[in-house]
Formats: sequence, C-alpha cells, structure tokens
Amino acid sequence: MDETLARTADSFRNRLEQLDRDLRELDAEAKRLGSLLGDTPATQETPDLRAARAPLKKTQARILELEQQRHRLREQYAAFRLKNALGSDPDYIPDALLEKILMQLASAGDSWVEPIPPTNPIDRAWLKILLLNPVQLAHVARTRSLHHDAASMLNPNSEAKLKLREWSSLLATEPYVNSKLCRAVDLEASFKAALEKLRSSLDNLRNNYEIAQKRVDLLRITRRGGACWVEACDLWDNIEKRFPKEARTIFRRFYELQSILAELAELRAEINAHLRAFMKRAVALLVALLAEQTKDVRRAYLGDESPNKKLCQYLAAEADRTDFLNPDPPGLAFPRLALPDEFAEINALASYRAARDSFERTRLQNSPTTHHT
Repeated sequence: MDETLARTADSFRNRLEQLDRDLRELDAEAKRLGSLLGDTPATQETPDLRAARAPLKKTQARILELEQQRHRLREQYAAFRLKNALGSDPDYIPDALLEKILMQLASAGDSWVEPIPPTNPIDRAWLKILLLNPVQLAHVARTRSLHHDAASMLNPNSEAKLKLREWSSLLATEPYVNSKLCRAVDLEASFKAALEKLRSSLDNLRNNYEIAQKRVDLLRITRRGGACWVEACDLWDNIEKRFPKEARTIFRRFYELQSILAELAELRAEINAHLRAFMKRAVALLVALLAEQTKDVRRAYLGDESPNKKLCQYLAAEADRTDFLNPDPPGLAFPRLALPDEFAEINALASYRAARDSFERTRLQNSPTTHHT
C-alpha cells in the first residue's frame, strides 16, 4: 500500500474508532437514564422521572444517528479498499458488509453471463474469496490481442485456461469440491491396490497353469532393440478351461478396475461441469469489478486491455472449455489413470464380456437406487 492510500485508510479507521468511542459513551448514558426510570408506568411517574425521560429519548436518537453514520462510513471504507484492491479489514468492516459492497461493485457482470444454476452445489460465498484474490490477466489480454480467439479456444492449455485453472485452485477447500477431490484420491488408491491384486492373481494363475501343464502353450519370436527374443506364452482359452474359477476371479478384478475408471470419469465430468458454471460467473464478476477499480489496479491486472463485456465473454468462453482437474499444477489435483497396455487383451475376450455383463447385472440389482416395478 502506498503512502497516500495508507493515510486514507488510517483516516477511515480513526473516524470509525471515534464513532465507536462516542457510541460506547452514549450507550452508557442511555443505561444510566434508563435505570432512573425503571419499570414505572408513565401514569405513575414523578416529575423527576418525567424530566429524565426527555434526555433518554434524545440520547437514543443520537445513538441511532451515530450508528447510521458508522454504517455509511464502513460502506465508504469498504468501497475504498475494494476499488484499490486492498482486500478486507475485518477489525473495521464486517464480512457481510464487505461482501455486499463487493457484489454491488461487480453487479454489471450479472448481465454478461448466465447465472449459476440453483442446482450447482459450490458455495456462492466462495465468489467473494475468488474476487478478493484475483488472477493476473495482463498476459492473457495481451495474448488475446495477438492471436485469433478461435485458436485459443481450441488449445487445451491456452494462456487463459492456465490462468483460470490457477485461480480455481482457491476452491480446493470449498466443501463440495474438497469432498469430491477426496473421493478421487480414495478411488486412485483403490485402483492402485486393485491393479496390484490383478497382477498378482495373473502371475499366480499362469504359474499354476504351467506347473499343471509342465509346459507353455506357445513360443514366439519378437524384436527388442534390434535383437531377436524368444517369448514363452500361455493361451488364455487353455488357462480358462483348466482353471475356470480362478479365471473368473481375474475377470472380477479387471471389472473392478474398469468400474473405478468409470466412476472417476463420471466424477471428473460432474466436478468440471459445476466448476465451469461457477468460474464463468466468477470471471464475469471479476471483469465488472475491475471496471470499477482504479486505473492503477486495472493496469496491474489487465495491462492495457479494457475491462468490458467483450473481454468477459472471451474469458467465460474459455472457462466453458477448461478442464480444471489435472494431476499437476496449475489447477485442482485430480488423478489421471488408465489401464496398462498389458491388460488390453482381457477386454477383447468374449468370455470376459459375458462375465462383465453378469457383474453389471448383479451390481444393478444390488444398487440402492434400483427401482423394481
């Protein structure tokens, strides 16, 4: 904060502190006068009590007047801090009042994009957190002026998308987002554990088969690094006929892995859909807020770009195409998992597809959301 802004902020604080002192004195005086009156009905008041009532009313009116002055001064101080991007000052400005003034300053953005759907579970109070911690968009605005918007839209890692991901990371502890990210972590751990079980089961089954057969089914020659290698292979059809129960266990473990991946994909789609709607709204409010802030603040966050509806719509369109979930920064940490290539052949087996359909029917029958008619 520069010296001029610091002096202005101190002036607001000093005036608010003086109002607080005056109100404490008046409150004490009102209590003293009220104690003189007690609970005596007006019809039974003595002349002395009637004389005390007029000063009490005057004191109460003065209290109301000063409270109104303090409220207006707090509003002015909140607007001053927000317009100069100075953040909150909770000792002097109540959070609810700061949020009210913040949303008033950003209200132009309400008409620039569609509202957040009422079914969106992300807490709207986090819009304030995002707006009080804005993302730096100067380079984004400069890049936009140099390149055609369509090229940026098609680039999954455009400058705007990277900045929006960075900004969305502030939502990592928002209750809904946090609960879903924790679920993704649990699924990742389950996937890794299930993958190890599948590998172990396959190795044991192949070893048992070769011991029982006292041979392998096939030898084939492959090339590795320019050299020829002989590989010993077992044919799954033979293994499945010899050990059907163990083969079905393999299928079940593989189905579990696919189910985890499917749940992760659904979870990713759900979180991204809610984040896109939320971040579109946030970026519209941010651009509108920047339009109300001082020239120095606008230059710091936007460079020479103007905070207008066109910029808002460009950033909102980028937000609508942003994948906010990534295993690495920037953005919200979310695992990217895939089945290893070594298991690709299982998915192509007709016997696995039949087993998978059986597992799926069982899952649907046991699902608590299944309705029977």
